[in-house]
Amino acid sequence: MEKTDSGISSQSRHRYFLDRRSHRGYQENHNFKNGICINCKAKEPVITIESAKYKVLNAYLIDIQPHTEVNKFKQNIQTNATEINVYNSNKELQEDVGKLATGMQIELKFKEKIETLTIIVQGDIDGDGEIKLSDMSIINRYRLNKRNLEGAPLSAADVTGDGIVD
Repeated sequence: MEKTDSGISSQSRHRYFLDRRSHRGYQENHNFKNGICINCKAKEPVITIESAKYKVLNAYLIDIQPHTEVNKFKQNIQTNATEINVYNSNKELQEDVGKLATGMQIELKFKEKIETLTIIVQGDIDGDGEIKLSDMSIINRYRLNKRNLEGAPLSAADVTGDGIVD
């Protein structure tokens, strides 16, 4: 079981329990029934997300390929959330036919619980959902110490997942 700084813990490589307060421990300490931990004092719902394609890391949803459309993305995740919304960088609801881009937010709702993850499209540093010359230019400027990268763009620049800007 891995535990991240954000409190999002994973049972296996691709299953994540999204609760930043009461469920930071190991899964075997929690027995879930209908999304609620039945042996916890605070009987709060817990949102789960599973995927064979994507991973959760430090409140980021990573390993998303360029040109991934919202509807295809939703088909590749399993969750107990009753509502899944994707918002663009202007906080507007993204249509299912639109493509994902770095910095977008996925909002998962289950009962009264809401969890939000930031989408990271591999190599999409400028947040347009594609890998273009502009992304490579940003990386070059970063390597020359002429530009700072942090947050979602920095995660998008680490395309191999080894903690190094590629």
